[in-house]
Formats: sequence, C-alpha cells, structure tokens
Amino acid sequence: MITENYKKQLSNIHKKSNWGANSRLSSPKVHNIPELIKRYNVETLIDFGCGQGGVHKYLEKKYNLKDATGYDPCVKTYEVLPQGVFDMLISLDVLEHIEPDFIDDTLKLINNKFKKISFLNIHTSKAKLILPDGRNAHLIQEQPEWWKEKISQFIEGNIIEERWLPFNKNKHKNPVNYLFVIEK
Repeated sequence: MITENYKKQLSNIHKKSNWGANSRLSSPKVHNIPELIKRYNVETLIDFGCGQGGVHKYLEKKYNLKDATGYDPCVKTYEVLPQGVFDMLISLDVLEHIEPDFIDDTLKLINNKFKKISFLNIHTSKAKLILPDGRNAHLIQEQPEWWKEKISQFIEGNIIEERWLPFNKNKHKNPVNYLFVIEK
C-alpha cells in the first residue's frame, strides 16, 4: 500500500530530520485520546503511522494499557504491521500523506485493525515540507466533507465526533487539522 519510491523518500526524511516531532516527545500532544481510553475501557491500542513511536509508548505507560504498538512502513522499527485487532486505533497527521491511489485500501485496513474506537487527526492543507521528488508532503489536501465521505464508505461504525482541532495562530491563518472519532 505504498510504492517503494515513496517509502524510500519518507524513510530518508524520518532518518535525517525532526519530521513527526510529536512522535519524538516524551510527553506528546494526545488531544482527547485519554478520555476515549477511559470511556471505552481501552486495553489495546495501535498507532497507525506512528513515526518514532512516542505517542503509543506514552499512552501505554500513562494509562497502563496491556498492549500499545505502532505501525509505520517508513520507520524500520515499526515497518511490519502488527497482527490482530485492537480496541483503539489512533492516527495523527498521517492520512494526508497516503498516496491517493492507496487511500481506499488504507481506510479498509484501518477498519480491520480496531474494534471499539478510532481517533483520526487529518491535516487538510499543504505541508511546509516538499518531498525530494517535488511533491508537497501532504499528497491529499482535501477538506472534511471529502474525508467524511471516504471514512463513511470504508470504515464501519458511526462518526461520533468531528471538529477542527485548536491551532497555532503563528503557523496558520485558520484551523487545518480535522478530527474524526469513529465508534464501532
């Protein structure tokens, strides 16, 4: 679900930069994920597109999860998709990086990896990063309506929350990250 050329570009960026900074923090930004962990009695979690893995490691320790793991095909440590189905799937600033030809299959895969709740944070505009091949790092720059249609088409369950996330006014004029919480 990722071309070799694109995987190579992203792998090199992960190795040579601070890209995915939230996944490198000892106390990452986790929005309202802790509330969902408690409300849905989450014991197992997968971070889909986990970067360096800081978010799922933090959540596992802080909320005493039985199993929290990550998947990121462009980071050696996490390049193998974990087996099984998890109580919760989180994906923070990842789906906009998926190659457009693979977004439908990626959403189908996400659907099959969680059984209670999913937290999808999607950036809706251009990234500052330009890939070595000249494309913007956000290969999919679509607004919430487009994402909602795709999610509804390929992920079973109900969207129980959707909203713009707070934003840094020094970096953006308007909100750019949109949240979808899907309950099965």
